[in-house]
Amino acid sequence: MTKRNYWGAEVPNLYEIADDRCIGRYIRNTLRTVLSELKAQSPVQTSKDILSLAQQKIPLERYEQYAHKMLTEKGVNHERVQEALAGRAEIVYRQIRPFIVGGRILDLGCGDGAIGARLSADRNEVVLADTYEHEKIKSRGLEFISMAQGEPLKDTRDYDTTLLLTVLHHSNNPCQTLKQAANRTRRGGRIIVIESVYGIDSSESDPTWSHASREITDAFKKLSPEQQRRTNIFFDHFYNRIIHYSEDEAKKVNVPFNFRIPYMRMHPSDLLEMGWENIFYNEKLKSIHMEYLGIDQPVVPEYHTLHVLEKS
Repeated sequence: MTKRNYWGAEVPNLYEIADDRCIGRYIRNTLRTVLSELKAQSPVQTSKDILSLAQQKIPLERYEQYAHKMLTEKGVNHERVQEALAGRAEIVYRQIRPFIVGGRILDLGCGDGAIGARLSADRNEVVLADTYEHEKIKSRGLEFISMAQGEPLKDTRDYDTTLLLTVLHHSNNPCQTLKQAANRTRRGGRIIVIESVYGIDSSESDPTWSHASREITDAFKKLSPEQQRRTNIFFDHFYNRIIHYSEDEAKKVNVPFNFRIPYMRMHPSDLLEMGWENIFYNEKLKSIHMEYLGIDQPVVPEYHTLHVLEKS
């Protein structure tokens, strides 16, 4: 039975993605950069070994276990991962800070709470919410609300700014999550979205964050829209389920791969595909700013766009 995401797009098996010659070449080269950023031993050979493992028709859970073990054997431990991601929160903070309004902020899908803590240091009142409480949350000293997939957020307060930072594609129902964010945002307030996207043309202009980011971004834009979507699936899974591997089912990041394009486009088959900007419009949210961020963090090699929405 064909697996499909929320939008009805096919979700191929990882071995189908890895078996494609063009996509496989991109994955291997990008994995090499990811592993170099993680200071793994023999990144060239290890990238080949992981790709070869992905091509095998084994249960997904076994692939995750074996691939994580492979990384561990190459020196990629928790400390290495934290070191490689040390500047990630600061990068995102700089991207969103100019668009924050008011002093009450809801970070919906907060992860480890690092961005919320950075905003709190600016004398904002920040509330964190996520589907599970990361081990670092208590150290942030901020209010945390536990939520569940598909259930309303147990909070009735209004916020000036609500954050959805790389959250929507992890939600089983992205439109419902967007509605939850809108419900908690006051009129005239803002919802700031960062999303992993595909369908990026080589002519689009994006920032150069580092030499590695520039190389990956340029290579990504040479792929077709469908190839871009498939590499997003591979690396979203690799980052969330292998780099951040957990045997605890409750701590596994949800990966339904609900990626979208930024804007509506026409398929070769003359079918229209709705983009995020169109979805925001349908939810009666006014887009006041949008920008292409590129692949801003090599350890998380997904192309990001920033969307600033206003609730009228």
